[in-house]
Amino acid sequence: MIDDKPFGALILAIQAVEHALGAWESGIFVEWQGSAAHFSGAKYGDILERATTTNPKAKPVTTLNKRATRYIPTMNNFKESTWEDIFSTITSYLDSQKSKKKKVKAAESNSSMEIIVAEEDHVLISDDE
Repeated sequence: MIDDKPFGALILAIQAVEHALGAWESGIFVEWQGSAAHFSGAKYGDILERATTTNPKAKPVTTLNKRATRYIPTMNNFKESTWEDIFSTITSYLDSQKSKKKKVKAAESNSSMEIIVAEEDHVLISDDE
């Protein structure tokens, strides 16, 4: 059911990957310019599009462009084991990140001492490497 699964988070993750890979569409990285570079609801959210016509007697047609919710039918068909794999992977990743946080002490000053927690950098490595 849509109520107990993170559909929105998964849709955002899918769209973020699509967005990032879009710069490689030609096979060579091409840095986007202007609004093409933006990852936003205006670019990736569902939108109603009104078709234009030159016939003044024709009624305008509005179409729902499902830029985000097009993934929901696929996710509705996921088996429980698929969701378990997703949750297991997420849990493992988040648990691994907890142990990578390092504590850094701030320089001493007249105010009380603070502890600043900084996360480790993320490095993605291809399966081929």
